[in-house]
Amino acid sequence: MGIPLRLLQPAHDLRRSAAKPLVEAWIKDPTRRSRIGAERNYDSRFLISQEKYGLGIALLQAAIQFAPDCVPIWTNLGCAYKHLGKDENALHCYTKAYALEPNQPDILAGISGYWVNKGEPGKVIEYADKALELAPDHHAGHM
Repeated sequence: MGIPLRLLQPAHDLRRSAAKPLVEAWIKDPTRRSRIGAERNYDSRFLISQEKYGLGIALLQAAIQFAPDCVPIWTNLGCAYKHLGKDENALHCYTKAYALEPNQPDILAGISGYWVNKGEPGKVIEYADKALELAPDHHAGHM
């Protein structure tokens, strides 16, 4: 059994100073760090589906601290920023995800969507075409 995630949440006020060394030792384990990131990513997807983008973003930003190379976290964070109209932040997240996994159609679609909003048809087509090469039925080609 591990440390409850509630001890890792900043709002939790239960003797954080006493738990801090235990928490720090616990999160140094890469397997546990990855699991924390995955759990927060999962929770954030629910919040985003409920249009609670601010809370979803907060969880995803925390998840990145535990799993900075997790492509779904970066992709979901980009999606949440996109829904809030924070296009530059969304592009930053999609670009991070793209650097980690360049052959993911959802990431390419996110980048393509950014260029739609910026009125750059050449870049839209570039990224949408890449997405469609990987997944011919992907929504990126039907914008």
